[in-house]
Amino acid sequence: MREDKNMEYLVCRPLSRRVLRVLVLVALVLIAATLVLHRRLFVQRRRLPSVSAALEKPAFRLWKTGDELTEQVLEKLSLDRKDHCLVVVGLEKTPRSPGLAQVVQWFAHQPNVLHLQGVSEVDLKDAYRRDIAETGSLAERQERVFAFTGPVKLESIDAQVACSVSHLLALLWVRSAGCRTALLLEDDASLEILPLWESNVADLAAAACTKDRPVLQMELKLVSLLRAGYSEELKLETLGINCTARFVLPHIRHLTYGTAAYAISALGAEQILQRFRLDASLSTIDVNKVIQSGGVADVDVIYNKATTRVLWPPYFFEYGDAKSYLTGQSKKEWYYLSASKAIEANLERAALCRLFS
Repeated sequence: MREDKNMEYLVCRPLSRRVLRVLVLVALVLIAATLVLHRRLFVQRRRLPSVSAALEKPAFRLWKTGDELTEQVLEKLSLDRKDHCLVVVGLEKTPRSPGLAQVVQWFAHQPNVLHLQGVSEVDLKDAYRRDIAETGSLAERQERVFAFTGPVKLESIDAQVACSVSHLLALLWVRSAGCRTALLLEDDASLEILPLWESNVADLAAAACTKDRPVLQMELKLVSLLRAGYSEELKLETLGINCTARFVLPHIRHLTYGTAAYAISALGAEQILQRFRLDASLSTIDVNKVIQSGGVADVDVIYNKATTRVLWPPYFFEYGDAKSYLTGQSKKEWYYLSASKAIEANLERAALCRLFS
């Protein structure tokens, strides 16, 4: 194993000329497929390209059907393990992603699965008026799962802070449920490439969520793809293909955005909660501390350079037809670019690695 400051990976053995010729041929096919994906992405209303057609080809007929499909999803998401948990975070009664809606329908009755309807900007502002402007006492605040402990500017209570508080509430549940590891998904995360995962989520989290780095970002959005056309400091373009294990890269502040999907250990959840708990209460989130931190989940609250690493190729991307909770608008252009790159990387990895299976 060769170790690098910016990445961890296993080096594959040298390839024969015959295998190299096959790889070149496959690469040409993938380039052509990529061009088609990008054409669909930008010409046809800039909607996310579907990989369903690719998965129907002989090389990618990996989706099960009927009861076997339920078992496939159960095993890949590790919902058959009592010490691993799943939290789907959103504001609606039904997740915006059709795949997650199906998962909730199938498995929400299990004690290790939670569909959390989080708090909105309106919810926070109502709580602020109760806590500060009206009758809020410290004792009353400690009875709730989130509270304000002092005055703030009303405009600082926005959708981003509400998103962060919702994630912290999810972590409170992770702790109370006794989860050793957990997968947290915003309700617009797509499960479309689940058959291309080589490991289930619990095994991946147990290996990647270490004592020093307990958070693994499993979906990422790269604004650099729109700004510069490449991944900048992450250097994704230089990684190539690793069929033994996926790359685990450093989190880079203001570059690797996205809390649509991340795995976390119990230790990681506890570390984050300690930063934002209400004094004298381990079960109440201090919203003032969230606002003081900057208020943004993937920049200030959940991820940081010391605790977080990024999975590549990622297991998740955002479901494109769902509108953003933060803006109420359709997803930004670089969200689509990032999803397209994630799909492309997963398909390429699956195609090349099948040559060695």
